[in-house]
Amino acid sequence: FWLKPCGPYTRGEYRCRRSSPQVPSGLLSMGGDGQRVVVVGAGLSGIMTAKKLLKQKVQVALIHSTPYFEWPIAGAHSVIHCEDLGKAVSGGTAHHVAGAENIVGVVQGITDAEVLLEGGRKLAYGAVVVCVGMNMGIITPGVGEPWAARKATVEKCGGAAKAAKTILIGGTGLVALETAGCAREVNADARIVMLARGKGPLEDGSYPAKYTEKLRTQLAQHRIEIAAHSAQERKEPCLEPKEYKLASETVTAEVYLPAFNQNWRAGFLGDAANERGQVKVNDYLQSVANTRMFAVGCSDKNSVSAVMKVDAESSLAASNVKSLLDGRDMKVFVDTTPPPPTMKIGHLYAWIEYEKLPPGPCLKCCGFPCCVCLCCCGHPFACGNCCGDVEGAGTAKLLKSMILHSTGMTGIKGLSTPPEQQRM
Repeated sequence: FWLKPCGPYTRGEYRCRRSSPQVPSGLLSMGGDGQRVVVVGAGLSGIMTAKKLLKQKVQVALIHSTPYFEWPIAGAHSVIHCEDLGKAVSGGTAHHVAGAENIVGVVQGITDAEVLLEGGRKLAYGAVVVCVGMNMGIITPGVGEPWAARKATVEKCGGAAKAAKTILIGGTGLVALETAGCAREVNADARIVMLARGKGPLEDGSYPAKYTEKLRTQLAQHRIEIAAHSAQERKEPCLEPKEYKLASETVTAEVYLPAFNQNWRAGFLGDAANERGQVKVNDYLQSVANTRMFAVGCSDKNSVSAVMKVDAESSLAASNVKSLLDGRDMKVFVDTTPPPPTMKIGHLYAWIEYEKLPPGPCLKCCGFPCCVCLCCCGHPFACGNCCGDVEGAGTAKLLKSMILHSTGMTGIKGLSTPPEQQRM
């Protein structure tokens, strides 16, 4: 959930380890750039990490792969509702982190002492934090993808989804559920099929048991199918008619949209990353290949990049970076972050697991906000009924308003100002 907790809430557990931290020889005697911390990646994890490093009173350089920022929580919505893409984008500098050196460039590699950018620029560092996240294909921009190309891709995708007779959604996770629901919103007549590996989430226990039947009912009501596929997962979208071999039939679809994690984006680190593109780290979130390097949201201890998990990892990494620079003991990270508390079928239907919500006056008041005119973005009885179950079409509308108008605990600014608006 994206609202900032108003009370104590455990997002991760930090434990001091008494052994000495792995401090590179000669690091503490270095001045200037020897104490600079370079944060690679300026998505959710990068921006949150940079802000926390600044609170540790260290010099920070934050590398953005594109001059614009696209709010990733709205990715599935924007790809289908392409007319809303601009609402999820900051095209100026409002999303830049004040107090940090904000640099636009694509990182090609990281040595033991420098970050290497396209064009030959090199940044010396005392420590580096890799925050490159995961590759969600068309759901989020590519590394270094120009705004004109991104906008054209999304507009083409949204237009194709509105006109298609059959839409296939690759994946059956939370992002795929949202993508399928959004597709149904814009196209009432199309056949929509989510493609599952193996049995699929309704049979393999991927979703909480108490929501399995609820999910099955809602998918059936909105005529969204789940089918197993026999071919290797396709990672590229296809927006023209093509045949696809499913486990039980062959279908022709005008639109195929992959909506699953296609690997993490740290593969450019070579042997410092695993085969899935995750940074190989120890219990300090410190690279096992480079003692000056840490990872947030893209390490081999990471299976999901939910906001609360990134918040916990960025806090621990910032603290450990400061300890490394000061020659103090670092802390071990033990993940106790709960799974995401929301499940959405686009904006048709959503529910929230009440017990997983952090405390706060706008989150836990008689089960859900009763003062809907103040708390629910103008959608009366967002929970469907006052003080009742936190689910329904109203809840889905509330979450839609939130993803397009609030960046919650991240504090990221500048949305609804796409690049073309900056030139006006």
